[in-house]
Amino acid sequence: MKPLNRFKVAVIKTLAAGLLLMPVYSASATDDVAVSIHAVNYSNQEFEYSIHDPKDKLNQGGGESISRFGAGGSMCCYSLPRKWRPDLKVRIDFNVYLPRRPDGILPKTVNSTLVDIPQYQQPQELWVVRDAEGAMVIVMSNFEPDHPKWPWKIKGWPVPSLAYKRERADLYIKLKKDDIRNSQELSDEMRSAPEKTAKRSWEFSMEYDKKSLVGFTGYKDKKFQKFLINDFEKTLAEDKEILIKLQAGRP
Repeated sequence: MKPLNRFKVAVIKTLAAGLLLMPVYSASATDDVAVSIHAVNYSNQEFEYSIHDPKDKLNQGGGESISRFGAGGSMCCYSLPRKWRPDLKVRIDFNVYLPRRPDGILPKTVNSTLVDIPQYQQPQELWVVRDAEGAMVIVMSNFEPDHPKWPWKIKGWPVPSLAYKRERADLYIKLKKDDIRNSQELSDEMRSAPEKTAKRSWEFSMEYDKKSLVGFTGYKDKKFQKFLINDFEKTLAEDKEILIKLQAGRP
């Protein structure tokens, strides 16, 4: 046999041996299952989290910020063995946000806790849950909290407290009052200094909304100035109606 032919035969044998070994490696790779990660917050404190395998630094996931009485989306992914073991744990690293300080800074506490992975017959999705008292747990479920088969002690999605509802309502009321004040100022300015106010509006629309200027010749156009007066007054009236509804609907 020529040297070249012997080399070809050796290569073919090597490739064949590799192909025979491939099913073995593939079977080994399927010992773990990748599952999605979710988070639910039953507490009155916003937090952000990530989860980590204490035995494998590459196995980690999460990273969302979860609002007070809120929930996150679906994150990918965390690996679990097909068969549960009593020693399975996950480390939850989480930062809890505290009330904003007068200087505008939002302080936070940095925390970490090691929790057990619930026993399972087969891997399911992982839920990072913060209860009302601030304890962090892992719930394993392919069902959402409002499903009858949700396995945790608290059933259903988080329910905001009355204090939280009022806080949010007061925020929306404040923002709408700000809108009304701005609309009133624009309306007053349009009547006291129409050309100056129209010029500012025209320049803004030229940069961000040219289509709204179709049919007008410029900021000195009386039709444009009348259009602005009507638009400001219409917006002001709408904002006042919305404010009344917000105030009436406050818990």
